[in-house]
Amino acid sequence: MNLATGPRGSITNAASSLSSHAILRPVAADPDLWIINTVGTHLLAWAERSQFDIDAVLTVAGLEEELFKPPARRIPVRSMQALWGALAARSEDPAFALRSGAAAIRGLVPVLGHYMGASRSVQDAFGAYMKHTALFSNTITGQAATEGDEFVVRARWRDGIVTPTPQIAESVAAHWVAFPEHLAGRSLSPRQVTFPFLRPAHAGAHDAFFGCPITYGGDELVMRWGLEEATTAFLAYDPVVLAQLAGALDHLRNAAAGKITSQILSLLLAADRPATCGTTEVAKEIGVSPRTLQRRLSEEKTSYRAVLDHVLRRRAEEYLSAPSLSIDDVVWRLGYGNRSSFHRAFLRWNGVSPAAWRKRGPSVSAVPQASDT
Repeated sequence: MNLATGPRGSITNAASSLSSHAILRPVAADPDLWIINTVGTHLLAWAERSQFDIDAVLTVAGLEEELFKPPARRIPVRSMQALWGALAARSEDPAFALRSGAAAIRGLVPVLGHYMGASRSVQDAFGAYMKHTALFSNTITGQAATEGDEFVVRARWRDGIVTPTPQIAESVAAHWVAFPEHLAGRSLSPRQVTFPFLRPAHAGAHDAFFGCPITYGGDELVMRWGLEEATTAFLAYDPVVLAQLAGALDHLRNAAAGKITSQILSLLLAADRPATCGTTEVAKEIGVSPRTLQRRLSEEKTSYRAVLDHVLRRRAEEYLSAPSLSIDDVVWRLGYGNRSSFHRAFLRWNGVSPAAWRKRGPSVSAVPQASDT
């Protein structure tokens, strides 16, 4: 199918041909269930681009816009259910969740979305997605695996989430199709989709969007691709970026435990040109004052300089391990103002110049401790 004119481009026409749809009122989920706040901010941004009256939507949902802004990191799932319900109440398009999911970009899930974008294929991207679901919500579990001649991705939500709010599963399914197609630059139609809710009145929009057999009433969202589609190379595959972001994902798990060192590591490992990141900018992103950031780092027996040096050293070694990158390329990617500044820092870390290190091979980077400063 053609990406511009095929099912992914036919959502609006398919949906607008339906004269009416039911408005499902979500019930309150467990207050301890959460989802990462970027999911909410992206949904609101999409709704604004789609000409929704955001003030009216939030009023219907009974929510404040501040809920979706930093320093908040998590949104209660019941608030997201209220937002989906309000959008359904205000929309003339019963399949609007397909459009919102298809429009989602890499930043929908910080770090993980970019990792998927740099992955080799559907297989690798969704392997990472399912491995790290706990980073963006405690409501969903899943797996991604090869089954015979198919690659199959499964997701199961906690009770009380999808049944009253099927738009959640619709949006996720649309994202699972549109995002890989964007990365591959071609159609990667699934062979079959199973939804964890009953067949809706706007099922025709599903047929038009996915272009494959669809079943309803399952216990989980299931998407099946043929192995040819699942192993199609993504255009932006980048092993250097993958190595960089793998560390950030690891530190995000630690950040969930509340250590500020891990939160800073996660941000810096995912940042473009990290040498340009100062304490004020990082503290604002985390949601604390620069003074509090420095105090908490001291309590964890390290410093901002030690953490930044750890990241810069690790990134420098990753970049220098890529023969296609020149020293000047490495300097620019790290964010140094000039080559001599990078040269001095690298000598301090490794005792040799970047060019000599490249010939010699890698060593092990130290854990960031205050003594490293």
